Amino acid sequence: MAISFFIQSSKNPAPIYVRVREGREVDAKSKTKKTIDPKLFSKGKVKLRKIPTRADAQEKQWIQKANNQLIILQKDLDHLKVLLTDRLNNRKDGQIINSRWLNKVITPRKTTELPKALLSYFDYFLESKKTSLNANTIKKIKVFKHRLERYEHTHGTVYINEVDKRFALSLQRWCDRENYAHNTKVKTLKVLLTVCNHAKENGLPTSTQLPYITRGLKYQKTSHVHLKELGEKRTSISLNELINSKQEYGISVQAIMRRAKDLGVITDYYYRGFCIKMAKNKEERDLGNYIGIEKSNRFNQLLFRAASEDIISLSKAANLANLKLAAFRKEFIAL
Repeated sequence: MAISFFIQSSKNPAPIYVRVREGREVDAKSKTKKTIDPKLFSKGKVKLRKIPTRADAQEKQWIQKANNQLIILQKDLDHLKVLLTDRLNNRKDGQIINSRWLNKVITPRKTTELPKALLSYFDYFLESKKTSLNANTIKKIKVFKHRLERYEHTHGTVYINEVDKRFALSLQRWCDRENYAHNTKVKTLKVLLTVCNHAKENGLPTSTQLPYITRGLKYQKTSHVHLKELGEKRTSISLNELINSKQEYGISVQAIMRRAKDLGVITDYYYRGFCIKMAKNKEERDLGNYIGIEKSNRFNQLLFRAASEDIISLSKAANLANLKLAAFRKEFIAL
């Protein structure tokens, strides 16, 4: 086995190469990341500069500094030779020695410490998956990351080993307060479970309760009947219509209006006005609850819609509802 250093260029600075040869089976070379003036390198060794006889003190000082750097360079090459000899003597049977192997020894890959905070690990997860996930999936995962970021604004930093059943319950309650749909809540926890499992596979400690954070959570079948009942285009929607839909389908008033805006049923301007009115009651207190109504509310929905759109007068609507006008006014709330 022979290890030698050489240069191939006559230009200054020239890169220094290392070559490993062993019989006819091994002949590999690679750059050492070191450079030198070709005039100061001969037969695989660094040559020191000579001090001229008539050199003044300043010139002598400069040459001595330059030679000190050359001495350090030679020590680095000697150290690399010792390292390569040790790696070659302790290699595994059948290990291939080539330029790629040499380059890994000369420039070992830096091991980066994995982030322990859940939000930071999202970035690592996306970076490691960028070649296997399509752009749309990555975009969706970033949405879940931003949702976790919002949660941390009020609950503090979440670490991977803290993701347990207690955290899952806290996150679910937060999602409820923020009026996220049930399926969004379930999907958020499932994505977090996937990210935490990825961290576990990479050696980070996780909670023993991690596998159970989504236990018992199932997706609900969504219904768009409430949107069909609102119609294709609306200039005004009564709060009663929204409460009826919420009681029947279990979808928040705010989620219905957001969906109506996305589908173009109402204008952005109307939706902004609705949000301003709801700003002080995001929990939707006194705005009904999901009770799983089995009887049809179709007539009442149409009645409230007609009154809201001024298709019929309130007195006419009250008459159709078999209520006195004062009673109907109390029940009817226009947004």
